[in-house]
Amino acid sequence: TTTTTTTTVAQAYTPIPGPAQDFLILGDWGTEAAAQISVAQEVNNWAAITQPNAIISVGDNFYNGNQTYDGIQSANDIKFTEAWKNMYSGQNIANVPWWTVLGNHDWYTINSQVYELTFKDSRWILPDFFYTNRVQVDTGVYATFIFIETDLLAYGFAGKTAEMNQNFINMGWTSDQNTNKKQLAWIENTIAQYNNDQYIIIVGHHPTYTCVTDVTADLAAVQGFINKWGVSAYVNGHSHSMAGYVTNSGKTLVCHAFM
Repeated sequence: TTTTTTTTVAQAYTPIPGPAQDFLILGDWGTEAAAQISVAQEVNNWAAITQPNAIISVGDNFYNGNQTYDGIQSANDIKFTEAWKNMYSGQNIANVPWWTVLGNHDWYTINSQVYELTFKDSRWILPDFFYTNRVQVDTGVYATFIFIETDLLAYGFAGKTAEMNQNFINMGWTSDQNTNKKQLAWIENTIAQYNNDQYIIIVGHHPTYTCVTDVTADLAAVQGFINKWGVSAYVNGHSHSMAGYVTNSGKTLVCHAFM
């Protein structure tokens, strides 16, 4: 008789000893498909071992799924329940907060981006398009997470779709306002503000460095800030691949996270 034992990735993981903050990272997840259900179960398995402080979403939070539209149509859209709250309801993650940014699919319905910001749930953390979370890792040791909106930087003022373009206009993100330059300035100024922290991790949807596709001049500028200030890591989604690069002479980890 042969007995086969199956060990999941989560079961094989050994937590690092000592003071730490732990985070689970998901990208491109809101499909409501069987694959999302499987990933949600595995996230719950991981959380039993790692006890994460938060789950970080790198965007494309809502695809069309069981509905006929990408993004969401209101701050009470059923997708918040079906594709998120009920999907990630395992006992180990039911109360874990989500630190969130937007992806391009979150801009494909008119005002979808606003509804994701105004949705009210204690676990859904998306206070603005650009924001920070600073955590204490150990005595005198801090990590600052800088969350950025990359869609204008990735597609320019015309956007990728007519709906994205209209949403940019609705936000007042126009070329005569030089909004992309203002967003880039915010990113570098925020890195500089927290530069004395031991760790700085930037979270965005689009890659600033990748072998999969070219990046725009604005996203390359973000990578320039990362190199200039010696940022610890940049985490993104969008490329639909799991990959990691060490850049900036070995100083920075660039990670693609994908559901």
